[in-house]
Amino acid sequence: MNSFHKGVGLIICNSAKTKFFIQQKDDLYPIEKWRNTFSFWGGAMEKSDISEKVALIREITEELFPPEMVLQKNWKYVDNYNITGDANFIFSLFELKVNNAELIEISKINVKEGKGKLMYLNEINTSTWIWNLEIAFHAYMKLK
Repeated sequence: MNSFHKGVGLIICNSAKTKFFIQQKDDLYPIEKWRNTFSFWGGAMEKSDISEKVALIREITEELFPPEMVLQKNWKYVDNYNITGDANFIFSLFELKVNNAELIEISKINVKEGKGKLMYLNEINTSTWIWNLEIAFHAYMKLK
């Protein structure tokens, strides 16, 4: 198993934090245990990434097309979270809050890794997250 020490992710949601555009790992994900689980958009920082924001821009560019549909929006840093379980790492979460119409448009974007899924909060709360990232999701939901 490849483990890493730092991860980055972007949560894309409506202003009320009731609908989310989430990544779902597909049947091609290399670790069978994590296939069809949910994730933020993003991934592991690489040694060449000079910051979390640079890593997230790289990841979004790898995962979504056209990436500008997300990258040109006003997204911001939320917090760092300690993720524990199969791998232990620091996870830097960023958020993009948009209105419902924008969220629907973003959810139609071409996903290059896994699948994109527009989900309501109650669906997410009963879903399995990759690498125990629900730790970050639940902490994020407690923020005002």
